[in-house]
Amino acid sequence: MKSLVSLLLVFVNMAAFAFEITIDRGVDDLTRVAVIPFATRGDVADISGIIVSDLYNSGQFDTIDQHSLLSLPTAPSDLAFRDFRILQVEYVVMGEIIAISDRLIAKFHLVDIHSEQVITSAEVQGPGNGLRDVAHHVADHVYQEITGVPGVFSTKVLYVLIKNRATPDAEYWLMEADWDGFRAKGLVQSYQPLLSPTWSPDGTRVAFVWFETKEAAVYVLERGTKNLEKVADYEGINSAPAFSPDGKKLVMTLSRDGNAEIYVMTLETRTLKRITEHRAIDTEAEWSYDGEKLIFASDRSGSPQIYEVGLDGLAAKRLTFEGNYNTRPRMLPDGEHIVFVHRWQGEYHIAWQQLAPNAIPNILTSKVLDESPSLAPNGSMLMYSTRVQDESILAAVSIDGKVELRLPSEQGSVQEPAWSPFLKRITELREL
Repeated sequence: MKSLVSLLLVFVNMAAFAFEITIDRGVDDLTRVAVIPFATRGDVADISGIIVSDLYNSGQFDTIDQHSLLSLPTAPSDLAFRDFRILQVEYVVMGEIIAISDRLIAKFHLVDIHSEQVITSAEVQGPGNGLRDVAHHVADHVYQEITGVPGVFSTKVLYVLIKNRATPDAEYWLMEADWDGFRAKGLVQSYQPLLSPTWSPDGTRVAFVWFETKEAAVYVLERGTKNLEKVADYEGINSAPAFSPDGKKLVMTLSRDGNAEIYVMTLETRTLKRITEHRAIDTEAEWSYDGEKLIFASDRSGSPQIYEVGLDGLAAKRLTFEGNYNTRPRMLPDGEHIVFVHRWQGEYHIAWQQLAPNAIPNILTSKVLDESPSLAPNGSMLMYSTRVQDESILAAVSIDGKVELRLPSEQGSVQEPAWSPFLKRITELREL
């Protein structure tokens, strides 16, 4: 018999699990890259396949089938440029992976075929059990050298997995995985709903909403110590937590005073400051990157729209005017654009918009029920949940709308994604 209080903190690895990433929409002019199989020394596997997968799944690279390569150099001195010009390759990644005692060392080179110049030679070191971490770090460095933007292959994603959805045996899991779904592990399992996971800015904590006793409450989980604290369980609504940029505060929606309003809690003292006071519902607040303002959704104009307000709570400013449904705002790192859920022709999509007078939303996604956008820490892509054939899946789209990915799961319905910030690495990189 299931307990009403279904607390089970679990850290179960599901190593074989990964999203089945499918590129629905991509750019026409992809950068053509060849990743040569890495030489291996010691008891270690080749990491080139992980690097290929990272670059290809970003939707920005055409990665060459390794079986089509005409030669397999592992150092720039061995490279026959003609072999790669025939295949119209623009860049080559090559190197070796070495296992020494309890350490892994990846030495790699990125070569521009057109100029015949080595763009970078570097070394990534990590623990003996950190093969994917080393490979992701190499891919991050290659991505940044080619695009000028930091790679996000070493980041994580939180999401809610629902098994046996819409049945009496429905089971909810708060999951953490690599951005591509590998190394998934359950953080919290319950027979009551879990919602709205979010990361602290340093990645050491996550906050989420849990109906543990069939009443919503906000919790904070320390990822390292596994310590779980209930921080808000006031009467009524406790929802939509988001950490401040310094990690010291949580903004959330509470109805403790009778109406759904925006509050900020100082976590050390648990003191609350009420930000909004309006007869309408104010919810889904998100911090500006400087921590000086909040953006939130409200129906105070008669339909759900997005507003901006300072921490003094005065003079809320309306930001969206196009359409009669705009919710779940997220601020881009530049502080000049937002993404949000936008209803257009009866369907719900993720839209992007400048913070400027008379700005028009640019619709990024193409499904019919897109929701819960979460931005990558480099601002180049966002992840969201959607419905495909009556199943909840995760999807991702580039911020210019040119690249769209589907990330379905065989484990059950997945929703409520939260992309991590850049995390403290267990690997180290140095230029050679």
